[in-house]
Amino acid sequence: MTASPPPHRGVAAYLVALALAISPLSGQPDTTTPPSQRTADRNRLDALDKAWRSGDFATVTATLDAAWETDRNWALSSSRNLATGDLISARPLGIAQLVAHASATDLAACLAEFSPSKHKAERRTLAMLAVPAFASQNEAALPALVGFLLRDQDRILRAAGASVIAASKNAELAALLLPLLRENPAFKPSWDGDEEDILQSRCYGAFEAIWGVRPRSPTEAAALKSLPTLAAAQAPAKEPTPEPPTRLLVAEQIRGKPYFSINHFMVSFEFNKGRSGDPQMALAIQELTSSQSEEMAAAAAPIFGPLFIASPRLIIADRSRYSSVGGNSFRPGSATGNQIALLESLPESMAATVRHECVHVYHGASFEDQPRWLSEGLAESLSASTDQSVWTAAAIRQRNFDDELDNGVFAELVGWKGPASSGGREARLYAMAHLAVDYLRFGPHAAPEARLHLFMAKIANHESDRSTLEKLYGGTIKDVDRALAEWARTR
Repeated sequence: MTASPPPHRGVAAYLVALALAISPLSGQPDTTTPPSQRTADRNRLDALDKAWRSGDFATVTATLDAAWETDRNWALSSSRNLATGDLISARPLGIAQLVAHASATDLAACLAEFSPSKHKAERRTLAMLAVPAFASQNEAALPALVGFLLRDQDRILRAAGASVIAASKNAELAALLLPLLRENPAFKPSWDGDEEDILQSRCYGAFEAIWGVRPRSPTEAAALKSLPTLAAAQAPAKEPTPEPPTRLLVAEQIRGKPYFSINHFMVSFEFNKGRSGDPQMALAIQELTSSQSEEMAAAAAPIFGPLFIASPRLIIADRSRYSSVGGNSFRPGSATGNQIALLESLPESMAATVRHECVHVYHGASFEDQPRWLSEGLAESLSASTDQSVWTAAAIRQRNFDDELDNGVFAELVGWKGPASSGGREARLYAMAHLAVDYLRFGPHAAPEARLHLFMAKIANHESDRSTLEKLYGGTIKDVDRALAEWARTR
């Protein structure tokens, strides 16, 4: 039994209601808790309620953080209740508290207790964001934790299990992934973007993380056990060794086209007659793209969880070939969960495009069925507002964005459908999506990273982006738009 909170109820009042709803002593005097403890609990709840009502989420988080030190059982129970309670806007706070403080055993217990149907998105968010906590366990505890995740009926929890193996670099546990393997999605001609593609990307990503090799099939993955792991190969030698020779790239054929294996990608070139790619060009592309990919993975990880995915294909095309490869002629890049297409241009322009398109790959390899505004907004936000938002009051004035703020940014974006196109309106929508996701990342929200992950997980679970936005970010979409406008104009 859980308490159903009215919209105005604060988080502390909700916790009290939950406690009363499950207590066998409801309505009776509390004779079991010492008076000093009851006073401490009341003071803590009062502080939480006051901070929640005033929007002081830093104090809310700090109060709950402190509770893990003084009353761990209370903090664990409260966080678990918040993560699945009827106050949907508080669920990310509960998830974030569990990820930050709960033990791996407690996290697994929460995943086992959360309803796979009623709380599917919450389970997925907790599992993915808890990957580092699971991976940090000692080798004796890891097999049971990984086995628990891989046995789950939910493919996304199994994908989290694969990521735990990747993060721990445990070669023995990688054998547990072999029964799950199908074709490496990086070698597939197309990307379906469904849960099976996401699972396969994470599973093959684990083999890459451990061995530094990209197997195409279960058979090739199984053969890796006879090879030294990447960690073993990179371990300092006992005796000085000569410098290795310059790396020689050799093209391998993927569906009849040559690809060169570089850091984070398999690169190919699509040029008009008379030109072709070569190893030197591939190494130049590696120099351009490697750091950009790593920076975007690091920026996205707090939201997506660790990104151990199968390396995608990267196709560099000249203007004569780009529209057939990239699927459009309006943007300088395009991406799915297993491929990026880039228009050949100046290195500075290509580097910026790589950042944007890498986010699309990470997004597609983590969530299915995402709306276009959120996909483009994430790519713009993470690539351009990596550490802090570039949107300030001055930027709003410079871009003449007052009308967009007055009319409602989210109200406009949730209706953005269709493929890429040209024109000023498309550029304005990209900018609006950038601003919207910056607000979701940097705005006044409790547990913003867990909140955004849960938002995407709920959309992937076929919940409306509009209604989910309202439930997680407070009030109607007009309320959210007003809050965004106030935030943007006062920065």
